[in-house]
Order: sequence, then structure tokens, then C-alpha cells
Amino acid sequence: MTRFLTLIFAMTIALSAVVNSLQGSLITDLQAPPEANRSLGAVPQLIKETPKDDTTWTAIAAPTNTPDRLAHATVYDPVGDKIYIIGGNPNGYLTSNVRFCQQYDPETNTWTDKAQMPTAKAWICGAYVRGKIYVIGGIDMNGNGLTENVEYDIANDVWTTKAPRPRAAGASLDVVWRDSLIYVMGGWDGTSPGGWTNVDIYNPFTNTWSSGTPLPQNADMGGAAIIGDTIYIADAVNRLGSACWLNLYKGAINPANPTQITWIQGPAFPTPTSIAGAAALNGNIFWLGGFANLSTVTNQAWVYDRTTGTIRSFVNFPVSVARCWYMTARTEGASELYVMAGDQDGNWNPPNQTYMKCVLEVPRAHDVGVRSITSPTGRIPSGNPINVSAVIKNFGTNDETFPATALIMTQTDDTVFAKETTLTIPARTEESVVFGEFTPDPDMVYDVMFYTALVGDENPANDTLTGEARTTPDAGVLRIVAPTVRVIPGTTVNATAMVKNFSAEPKDVP
Repeated sequence: MTRFLTLIFAMTIALSAVVNSLQGSLITDLQAPPEANRSLGAVPQLIKETPKDDTTWTAIAAPTNTPDRLAHATVYDPVGDKIYIIGGNPNGYLTSNVRFCQQYDPETNTWTDKAQMPTAKAWICGAYVRGKIYVIGGIDMNGNGLTENVEYDIANDVWTTKAPRPRAAGASLDVVWRDSLIYVMGGWDGTSPGGWTNVDIYNPFTNTWSSGTPLPQNADMGGAAIIGDTIYIADAVNRLGSACWLNLYKGAINPANPTQITWIQGPAFPTPTSIAGAAALNGNIFWLGGFANLSTVTNQAWVYDRTTGTIRSFVNFPVSVARCWYMTARTEGASELYVMAGDQDGNWNPPNQTYMKCVLEVPRAHDVGVRSITSPTGRIPSGNPINVSAVIKNFGTNDETFPATALIMTQTDDTVFAKETTLTIPARTEESVVFGEFTPDPDMVYDVMFYTALVGDENPANDTLTGEARTTPDAGVLRIVAPTVRVIPGTTVNATAMVKNFSAEPKDVP
């Protein structure tokens, strides 16, 4: 625990973190019409270029419980390398909403049922932040928009209710900025004539909300993704205008003030769509399915190439599919797009259980690397030994034995820790490796490096990971409170400063 002490005067300073976001849009009623018709016609095929990626869609296993699913959340956990589908319903009827949370393991092609979500709701997105999944808003079994915000703790398989969104909505667009702030954009409350333009930003660490720069137009039932500090809206509906968004939009987040978003109109969509799925992979934005021009369900797939700033066609999905948030990307040691069900043929009626993946890059035969630094990193205590550890992963398809090294240096290039160890790690698995102990000195900054050296490694880009760790003094002056400006001669002024005890124990500070 850190403690603050203000000498002479007591002072309280409130610090708050801010966040920022974007939005999406809708087309038809959220409730499936009883007379839903399967024969919606086919979309004319465009003359398309050959995709740059030699890919195809292949079937994967479907979950045992309620494999028919639409209007659900699909979320990738990059740490556990698992995919989750949450909520939704099998047929468009809100009274059929489910609470299921189901985990898919891409390595074993198997499903596991997890703790169920507190509320049965549909038209939901999911957002992953540091070992937890957040499902915000949605539409309940009575057709009401929800403000509810629930957190799923993956490690403990537990759901917890968090601070609600400031407005009720389902069918919103969610992205996560820098594994921290969740941007919840647009959505619809189920009764208003149009969707929202609001961008509500949730901070999971403070359990608070702030407002971001609004969307350029109202939006719900769309697809969004984020790369770096830029949000991309790949499809959405302007409910007030009864039309799809006609252009891709980019939202540049200001890192100095993440509530500030600069919205920029991108290229026109070759075929405007809505109620589709979207994901970011390999530095580009992919989306597929939905309703072309708000009328005809499609199987078309597209990619926005950030290098050229253009939209090109991609490998079409084998069936027409719609009704949102069924798409995600697997990025950990792989380069794969996944479609987890969705409204097949766009008519609400089951079967709605097409589960498929598209491999954009085949895993390498020999590829190991450093996945993350465990310790030391960030602020660290001084004077006591701490473990030097990292997570090392075999990304390849073969078991490997190889050396791995940990190195710690001062800012003057003095080596204070160096240790090499030999590891044997099975294919497609990872290990937490402790290299030894290191005792940091007070008031120091250390450069930390971990690296692997597999002979014949086919991907050197992930072999090395660097970081920084710094110790802080046990106590020190944070700032001068008074005097800080000119004073009148002869007056009495209390000399005041704020002093901080950086340690975890009470201390007498002279």
C-alpha cells in the first residue's frame, strides 16, 4: 500500500482516467417476424480480384448446447488462446435468449461450457481486457434495451455486475483500446426512432464511464475493429436514414486524451452492408455477410487493406450469414479468422450453426519466442530478491529443445543479471520460466531482455522481448505546495510539501 503525506496542509487530489470510442447501426426489428421467409434471393457476384491470401473456409466443431445461435457475442482471449460465444438466441425470438458462455479451444477443436451469464440477452458485443470479458448492454427477453454491464473472470469462471452504461442499448459496436479502455459505440434502445451516436468509454480498472467524441452519424448493428490507436467501422446502419453507412470510417484516438476521437471518412464500400461480422487481422480489417443495401443477405467477404487504403474482395463465406458479432480473429501463434454461427440465409430460422475458420497463415514448423515478461517489469521494490521470469512459447508444430536467456542491464550498460537455460517445450504450448533471482538497488532504471535461440527458427521476429523496470526511493518529495509564487515581504508563509512513502510499511521520514 502506498501512503501520501502532506506537510502542514492536508490535500486530496482526485485522479481519473478517461476513455474514448465509436458506433454502429440497425435494419430490421430485433424480434424475428413470424412470417420470416427463407427465399430472400441471391446477391449478384462481383468480378473480383484474386485474394492475396491463399485461403479457404473449413468447418470446425459446433458446441453441444444450442449450436444454433445469432445476435451473440464472440470474443477471443489472446492469453488463453480460446474463443468464447456468449448469449444470443437460436432463432431471433427474444423469448429464446440464452445465458450460455461457451469456450472453444482451437488447438483441440473442442467446446467447454462455462458459468452462465447472469441475464439472458441478445444483440450483444463482448470485449476482452486482461483476463476478463465484458458484455455491455443488450436486449432482454421483453425487448428492452439494457444498461447492464457484466464482467466474466476467465481464470475463476465467475460473473460480476459492474457499473452500467449511461444509456440503454443493444446492437452496439465495441472495441478495446490498448488492452484497457472499452469503447461502446452507438446501439439502439429498442424503441427510439434512431440509433445512438454516443461513444461511451468504460474504464475497467476504475469501474467508471466517460464520454467520447460522438460518431459522425447514428449507428447500430454494425461491425467495428481497432488497430493501434485507430477504430475502423466496417459496416453499420443509419436507422434514421434507413440506409447502410456508405463509407468505411476511421476514428483516430488521441493517446494524450483518449476521449478525443477524430472521425475520418474512408473509401466507399463496393457493396454497403449492415448486420455483418468484422475483425482485425494481420494489420487489416475483414468483414463478411450481413445484408447488402439493407435488403439481400450475402456471403460476400471484404478486406480493407491499410497499406493501400483500398477495399478489396476476399474469399467469400460458403453460406449467406447475418446478424452480427459472429466473427473474430485468432492471433496467438496463428493467423485465422473464425465465424461462429450467425443467422444462416438471413431468415432467422434454424439451422443457424455454421462454424468455420479461414487460415491466412499456416503455423510454422519451427518457431519459438518470448510471449511476455512476467518480472521484473514496471515499478519494482528494491533491496529484496525478486524472480526473473518470462513466458516462453513454442508457436510451431514440432516439439523443440532450445536455449533461452534473461539479461538485465543498467542504463550505463552494466550487466547485473545474465542467465541462460535450456528448455524443452511441446508444440503449440507455453511455459512460465523462472531464470533466477535478482536484487534491485534503490532508485535505478533497468533494461530487461529475454530472448530465445532456436537453430532453424522460421520467425525471428518473436524471439526477443525487451522491457524496463525501475525502483523508487523509499520516500521522497512529490511536489512543493507552498510557497510556489512570489510572496509579500514580512508575511508569514508555511513551507509546505507533499511527501510520499513508496514502501508498503509506515516509515519515519526526517
